[in-house]
Amino acid sequence: MTMKLWTWGLCGVAGLWALGCGGSSSSPTPDGGPPDGGLTSGNPIGLWVGGFYALTATELAVSGSSPSPADECSDPNSGAATTPAAFDAQGNLWLEQASDQALSIIEWTAAQLAAACSSGVPARTVTLQQGGACGDLAEISAFAFDPQGSLWLSFTDTALLLGLSADQLQSTATVTPTYCLINGSSYAAALSAPTGMAFDASGNLWVANIFSVLEYTPATLAGALLATGGSAIMPPPDAYLSTVASENAAQVDNAGLSANFEYVAFDAAGNLWVSGENWTGDAGSNFIAEYPAAVLTTLGASTTPTPAVTLIETEAQAAAFDVFFGPIAFDSAGNLFLGAGGQIFRYPAANLTPSGSGAYDVDISDLPFLTGTSLVFNPIPSGLPINP
Repeated sequence: MTMKLWTWGLCGVAGLWALGCGGSSSSPTPDGGPPDGGLTSGNPIGLWVGGFYALTATELAVSGSSPSPADECSDPNSGAATTPAAFDAQGNLWLEQASDQALSIIEWTAAQLAAACSSGVPARTVTLQQGGACGDLAEISAFAFDPQGSLWLSFTDTALLLGLSADQLQSTATVTPTYCLINGSSYAAALSAPTGMAFDASGNLWVANIFSVLEYTPATLAGALLATGGSAIMPPPDAYLSTVASENAAQVDNAGLSANFEYVAFDAAGNLWVSGENWTGDAGSNFIAEYPAAVLTTLGASTTPTPAVTLIETEAQAAAFDVFFGPIAFDSAGNLFLGAGGQIFRYPAANLTPSGSGAYDVDISDLPFLTGTSLVFNPIPSGLPINP
């Protein structure tokens, strides 16, 4: 089985392993593609980015600048600012396609990817219905597949979460999303600006929400069913962790964050990792933090837990991290990958413990694209829960 890491960015697609996919499959895909996502021929192994560019596994393991990614597929989102994407359990790739006329989700099947998208035409286009209970739909921020094969979408600007059922993803008509959650402003942790999403091993959805990370259980998500002619629901999160929402609060390493949470991912042990921007006085710095699985079960008692690991950008790193930290993802070996502007960083698993150095060991720089809003491995790394 070969593995690829995908990212979608400014020219089109950006993915790695933080925006949720289902478990991998050893059986042929419903679309007739080969087993294990169909990634055993046609495409080089590695990281996919931009207009379906691929970095090889060798390039991902060695620091350096300006690798020459292979152009595998045409870019259906040329000129788009960001393009979230995710793989489903069968290795089919789903991503946003926006225009002035419509907002759609398109599918490239595993078989098409194995043939380097030689057809030039996505296998499926699902157009989302505008208006109604969920309002007008703007740019999608993130994708995440749940265990039932429903695709969840976050909309930062309109404070909205939508869910498309597995059946709707097979439609060729304009669809009204099956599930719809909107902002409930009276709640302590309102759905105000959702960005990155990830499902844990129990099917709970975790949503980065600027100054908080919200948890929605499967029961709450199922209760967001949008009946014909019905209204969107405004449920409070089942749990949440929060941060100090102040630019002037002093940041204390490993003792809480005054931060903007942007992206989330789970490791194989069920620990929640977040990335974003940490405020230190009037200046911002980037961060990655880990919240242990045991802590996540106690959020009802404390919404400001202490991270077990906090990687804070230092002044010496500022030249390398010249933009905000972006999406994060884990591979099967427990290494953490970070996208930041035109760079990819790898943090080895040994450095990600409370006593570890917290240092990255690979810096791939000067990429001819931006790493975008999601990072996706395909096939899905073994041992990991469902991720965005």
